[in-house]
Amino acid sequence: MTSKDCGSHTHSRRKLIRRIIWSIIFILFIIFLTILLIWAILQPSKPRFILQDATVYAFNVSGNPPNLLTSNFQITLSSRNPNDKIGIYYDRLDVYATYHSQQITFRTSIPPTYQGHKEVNIWSPFVYGTSVPVAPFNAVSLDGDQDNGAVTLIIRADGRVRWKVGTFITGKYHLYVRCLAYINFGNKAAGVIVGDNAVKYTLTSSCSPYLNGAYYGPSVPPPLKPNRRYKPPGCCCCFNCIGSCLRCCGCCILSLICNILVAVAVILAVTALLIWLIFRPNAVKLYVTDASLNRFSLDSNNSSNLHYDLNLNFTIRNPNQRLGVYYDAIQVSGYYGEQRFGYVDISPFYQGHKNTTVVVTKIEGQNLVVLDDGGRAGVYSIDVKLVMSVRFRFWVVKSWKFKPKIKCNDLKVPLVSSNSTSGFKFETMECDFDFY
Repeated sequence: MTSKDCGSHTHSRRKLIRRIIWSIIFILFIIFLTILLIWAILQPSKPRFILQDATVYAFNVSGNPPNLLTSNFQITLSSRNPNDKIGIYYDRLDVYATYHSQQITFRTSIPPTYQGHKEVNIWSPFVYGTSVPVAPFNAVSLDGDQDNGAVTLIIRADGRVRWKVGTFITGKYHLYVRCLAYINFGNKAAGVIVGDNAVKYTLTSSCSPYLNGAYYGPSVPPPLKPNRRYKPPGCCCCFNCIGSCLRCCGCCILSLICNILVAVAVILAVTALLIWLIFRPNAVKLYVTDASLNRFSLDSNNSSNLHYDLNLNFTIRNPNQRLGVYYDAIQVSGYYGEQRFGYVDISPFYQGHKNTTVVVTKIEGQNLVVLDDGGRAGVYSIDVKLVMSVRFRFWVVKSWKFKPKIKCNDLKVPLVSSNSTSGFKFETMECDFDFY
């Protein structure tokens, strides 16, 4: 096998690696774009609940001390699906009442149902409890509320729902609804008498529906925990900051989007950390080691026409152990008093790791500028700026192009033909290397 064949195989291997990397990037981009389009098309939202009314048949506190509560309500709860492309399966929904975070009625199950797009369902379940023990501190509050003629209850509904998009049906999600019911027992005129000792109170109270992550187990009611606060998870248990902005999470599509975004963010963060730990990248160092002016004078016939001949020696140091640098384009410009008087382009080159490159250049020509008296002593204050287009290389992988800007300000450059600068020596100066 000849050396030419080895070079061909190496080139093919590099080309294959580049194709693999770009294929992975393209696939990730397509996945992200697909998720974004799905979310933009579906615009998923949670179902909306309204507690319309409550008919009170019984609400009595008994016992000595009075700590047993017997209650019987019939409530009217409406649910609306605001999505125009997503249906909702209510596999289980239990309704019950609480007072000061304590459950005071049994759970009443609503029959499983399907709610189509933009559809409204009305449920009128009975919630009741017979001689339910009430905590002593709640019994005191309840007795006081009865004396005042008004009681504030929380009507809760919790169950399992699934989402349907086309023919696709998701796993089960936990739905939790909280409705505030203010019942004025003391004033029967506030309600409508519908039977013996039965009064119907119109409430029209908006409810707060909460959702959490997917549930794949049996439909078992969660254990009761007093004083438990349910917080609405943003983006279906993803993170609250996005949920507070979107206000429309409620299906597995959005949950999938959040999970993928979190996974991608974690992968990118870990990858960036690993790359930094492996490469330990350092900024390129650039120094002006020597500078001199062979000519820097105005034309005798035109006081604004400057003739210049500036010699510059640069030292470029790559301190990285594993990264090489491609300098695809370098333009060096000379400035005097914030006026650019000339520029020159440097040929592209490659700099290996832990390598120092010396660049010798000359800016020569003439231009229309205005000179002040700053160079009468034979030493001129010259600013040099470099604009680069660079790429970094690790093994066979090359980065995209960066365009850093380098500033070498206030260089004290002597005029060679001036007698007053015979003892002047240029001092090496480090330039500012900034990425933009």
